[in-house]
Amino acid sequence: MKIKMFNLYRGTFIIFWILSAVCFAGAFALSAFLGDGSKDDFVIISVGMLLGVLCIFIPLILYRRQCTSVYLNSSGCTSHSIVGKKLCYVDFNKTVYYSLFNIQFLYESPIRLIAVSNMPICSNGKNNEAFKKRFYGSYNRKSIIVFIYNEESQRFLKTNEWQKSD
Repeated sequence: MKIKMFNLYRGTFIIFWILSAVCFAGAFALSAFLGDGSKDDFVIISVGMLLGVLCIFIPLILYRRQCTSVYLNSSGCTSHSIVGKKLCYVDFNKTVYYSLFNIQFLYESPIRLIAVSNMPICSNGKNNEAFKKRFYGSYNRKSIIVFIYNEESQRFLKTNEWQKSD
């Protein structure tokens, strides 16, 4: 089973792509209506293109850590970066540590996520709730895999045999 964490940010990417198209179209329209064929037209188009390209890459830069693909089966799971580089493998036949937490995205209901690892997931502090709020943006992608915890993914997970890290 393949879980695309990119889908959590689909709305954000669509908004930035639309904003990029508006920058491109606005630059060409402004140049066409106000332009007189001088160097100013080239500057207007160049600035519009630059802003358009920035609008495409801003969400990729902001969410590059979270935009992973997770391949899940009954013996383990593997995470890959957005460009396909293998980040981590968790073997379900070894000792597995897991932690469940919710993430609240803007204008959406909370999404239940699970973090799994063959090494203990520790909070390194006294305030466990504060740790869980920051965890999703700062976890070690080379030893921990985070993905959506729903009925479909539960079929592959044996959480009753694993050690819960809280």
